[in-house]
Amino acid sequence: GGGEVSEAEALNDLAARLIAFYQEKNTAGIEHVARVVRDFGHNVEGLNELLRAKYGSDLSTVALVEEQPPMPPSGTPFAAGDGVSPPTAPEELAGSAVREVEGVTQEEEEALERLGGMGFGDVEANVDLLRKHGGDVAKVIDELLGA
Repeated sequence: GGGEVSEAEALNDLAARLIAFYQEKNTAGIEHVARVVRDFGHNVEGLNELLRAKYGSDLSTVALVEEQPPMPPSGTPFAAGDGVSPPTAPEELAGSAVREVEGVTQEEEEALERLGGMGFGDVEANVDLLRKHGGDVAKVIDELLGA
């Protein structure tokens, strides 16, 4: 097939658009681009949904500036086939990993499943953040997105 974009190119494009977006909306978010791309590389629609909720616009409105580097200097460029296994699908994660964290309440479990469905699969970090923010998923997402 012709004109197919490789996964690495798609992720670099997503990173470039995120950087442009954050330069416009919230420069503090730029340092989190690599993590956001890793978490949402396969769920751009979910990412756009969060960005719309928080900033009132999403990546579809971003005009790419050509001179801009595709990745922040601290980030590692995404290369296909560098031995990193793809992240587990959120559906697979939610059920198994939630049980591994001690003393998770019913509310926390539901919040973790929501976060997992949005691409935030690090259950232990999510539990810590949920407890820090009193179970407020919106605040957890803000912190995960580097607000």
